[in-house]
Amino acid sequence: MEVVMPSPLGLLEKRRDAARERVDQLEKELARARLVLERRVVAIEELIEALAPEGNASAGPAESNGAETVAVPAAGRDPACEYGS
Repeated sequence: MEVVMPSPLGLLEKRRDAARERVDQLEKELARARLVLERRVVAIEELIEALAPEGNASAGPAESNGAETVAVPAAGRDPACEYGS
C-alpha cells in the first residue's frame, strides 16, 4: 500500500478556492446587511417626520427634540441581525 502525498500547489489551490468562496459569501452577507441598514434609516427618517411637531416636519432628530446624532458604521455588524443567522 503506497501513501500518496498531495502536492503543495494542489493544497494552495484548494485554499485559494475556499477563500474565494468565503469572500463571495461575505460579499452577499454585506449586501444584505446594507439593504437592512438602508431600510432602517428610511424607517427612522419616516418616524422622525411623523413625530415632528406640526409645521416642523423637515426638522432632523437634533432639531426636533434635542436628541444627539450618533454616527453608525456602514460596514459594522448589527447584533440584532445575528439572532436570525
